[in-house]
Amino acid sequence: MKNNSLKKIKEYYHRFYPIIFTVLFLILSIILICRHEFWRDEVHAWNIANNSNSLPQLFHYMRQSEGHPYIWHIILYFISNFISDNIEIMKSIHLVISTASVFLILRFSPFNKPIKFLLIFSYFFFYEYSIISRNYSIGILLIIIFCILYKEKYKHILPISIVLLLMGSCNIYSFIISLILSFLIFFDLIKNRNKELKIINKVKLSFAIVIILLGFILFYLQIGSQVSDNALAETTLSKELFKNYFLNLKTLPNIIVNGFIPVPELKLNFWNSNLILNMLAEKIILKHITAITILTISIALLNNKLKLVFIIGLSSIISFILLFYYGSMRHWGHIFILFFICLWLSQNEKKNNDSGSRSLAKEKLINIFLIIILVLSLFGSSIAFYYDYKYPFSNGKNAAEYIKNNFNIEKIIIVGLPRAQTETIAGYLNKSFYYPQEERFAINIIWNINENNNVNSIFDNIENLKIANSDKQIILIKDNFSTLSSLFSDDLLFFNKYIIKNNFINSIVPDENYKIFLLNEDVNHKLVKRIISDDFILNWKNFTNFDNKILNDGVLIKPNNSDPYFESNFNIMEFAEENKLLIKVDIEVEENSELTIYYKRIKSDYNENDKDSKKLLKGLNTVVFEIKDYTSIENIRIDPVNSKINCVIKDIEFYKFSS
Repeated sequence: MKNNSLKKIKEYYHRFYPIIFTVLFLILSIILICRHEFWRDEVHAWNIANNSNSLPQLFHYMRQSEGHPYIWHIILYFISNFISDNIEIMKSIHLVISTASVFLILRFSPFNKPIKFLLIFSYFFFYEYSIISRNYSIGILLIIIFCILYKEKYKHILPISIVLLLMGSCNIYSFIISLILSFLIFFDLIKNRNKELKIINKVKLSFAIVIILLGFILFYLQIGSQVSDNALAETTLSKELFKNYFLNLKTLPNIIVNGFIPVPELKLNFWNSNLILNMLAEKIILKHITAITILTISIALLNNKLKLVFIIGLSSIISFILLFYYGSMRHWGHIFILFFICLWLSQNEKKNNDSGSRSLAKEKLINIFLIIILVLSLFGSSIAFYYDYKYPFSNGKNAAEYIKNNFNIEKIIIVGLPRAQTETIAGYLNKSFYYPQEERFAINIIWNINENNNVNSIFDNIENLKIANSDKQIILIKDNFSTLSSLFSDDLLFFNKYIIKNNFINSIVPDENYKIFLLNEDVNHKLVKRIISDDFILNWKNFTNFDNKILNDGVLIKPNNSDPYFESNFNIMEFAEENKLLIKVDIEVEENSELTIYYKRIKSDYNENDKDSKKLLKGLNTVVFEIKDYTSIENIRIDPVNSKINCVIKDIEFYKFSS
């Protein structure tokens, strides 16, 4: 009786194995995806779809150098326009796609049950292509469907051709894979033409060929217009193309290891990091050996025909990565996906002479190799699960909720700096932001637009905006990481009457931590000292490591080495009051650099721990420093540039502030 019960349990387990573990995958995914906050690439696709009033308008947005085919955006367009405009629905759609992929792997893939389990919970399948809502998951689903249909390819030639067409419209990597698989189909037809062409339906075959060719044309129509207008087209015509290729070639081991063993580092900003590569950072030879070993074993495990498919596909993907777009973990993961489908097809097409002990030995080697890399990948997905559950992936949602709860959305204008990072918040609010770099209101940004990064002109744009909308509050949002946000320092914003209202930190994506500022006209400032070119010599001393020349519009500084500096020749204490003291420097530099102020306290000397630094971009810069504890300062030292470049100091001013 007991044996019969155990037998029935085993029968049910084997029968319902795909459903049991699909449900487990779905439960764990729901737990995590409910805690996952969208980041800008996820939101950007939604913004384009949600703000398109028609498919032609969607296609217009896509042609503005999005870098992707249209299929994911078309799906989002119909969802947002006909089902719900709540951005959170994108998680449900994406999870349906990834769960379908998992079920098909469990139900149809030729691997044993432990391998299937490890595969569906590996980093790429469970996290990167499931929790993060991008167009990659639908490409993966179509690739899996192809693998299922390929087993009886001549019977399913028409559905296969449709799958290949759709696969090419997902993203550039699935297009490359669809291209390789199309050649595989044609290779099989040519090789078996004497046998298969006699029994295959010629009409279906003709339609299939037309559909596959149409897929290539469709991809060109979607991507070609984008490439022709962006920097990629310019790069392909320049000498930089192959220069970049050879520069990136040395990172090939990193790409291979990331593609096969995605184990993030144990830290908050785990995403796109790799623990294995970090451990091998100083062991270059060992890193190369690891990558070569992975590729050698991968190729050896495939049957002859699929060896060639994998090598050609791998070469194509890597060439695209090295030549055009280097990418990150989500892109490199398609190398593993390519191996996975080649192994699947290879397992379905075992050679007749691959029998007996040879076949058994190869099967063991396949299992050992897969278990090693998939166990490591499972560890990687566990790390991702922990950090994404505990910490915000992006603070875009938190910032949006703060704004909703503390301001009247209809009576505020939100300025986004920089535009890409702050688009995440715009998507969550479903509200147009003013992007001063583009000089327009929008929810979705335009990638290939010429950006205006001039600080003064951006403030002028915002000032004009304020004058035209005097009845509304101005909120400015910036991230805490990017170069542009460092130019718009907290001190500079305070100088322009922006008061910080909230600071969002500890997000996994480092440049999607945000500071929110409110324009406050009650902030008052008073100029207490201005040093222009005429009195520069009188107010500064110890001109070290540079030659200077007084110009009509400033002081030209020509460094003798990379550390020119000068020191105050006036009493900072004369400004002492219970107010903020800010110093504003207008400086023009020939190249990107940095300006640093060192503080000499009473009864002490300058030291490296008591200083402030601001980044400088080529051209005219306005930088502002708050001099903290200025009542204890005896002198200040200004290092205008940290590299051997000329600069012109236009103006130095000291201001007291009160509110």
